Amino acid sequence: MTEEQRRGNAQIAEQDYNAAVLDAADRVKIQHALADRMLQALLIANGGGLIGLFTFVGNVAASKSAAIRFDFPWLHAAFALFVAGLVFGLAAHVAGFVSQDRFYNQAIIEIRDAQKNMLVGGPRAPGEELERFNAQGLRAYKIGIGLAVISTIAFAAGCGAALFAVQG
Repeated sequence: MTEEQRRGNAQIAEQDYNAAVLDAADRVKIQHALADRMLQALLIANGGGLIGLFTFVGNVAASKSAAIRFDFPWLHAAFALFVAGLVFGLAAHVAGFVSQDRFYNQAIIEIRDAQKNMLVGGPRAPGEELERFNAQGLRAYKIGIGLAVISTIAFAAGCGAALFAVQG
């Protein structure tokens, strides 16, 4: 390998290093923003449903002339589904954090590898550690998405159960 080729490889390695550093920073920002928005939406929806149902039941119970009655098994199901939606929403947030952590560690390994590549003068194949963090991050990401979907379904089912609970 000539000196010119070595310098060219070193430049490529330095570009890879700079790209990996930017990628790591962007991943942290993006994952944080997404997880935060998702948590807020899921918690507001399910928590709002729970609070709204408590308020409605309390107002009906306090009203002496209310012609509305409740089917208590459906009412209990509605409360349980909204609580389940909250729990799954919180679990989705935790999975999002784990995903971000794994992808962050992957990015750090990419930075470390890029630094080594700069020292040896050329790119090398990624190692098992990098692939492991990537696989763990993807798994946590998919689990988080699944939990968010379950939370959303719990909210929709809770709304349906609340509707069935109201008779009159």
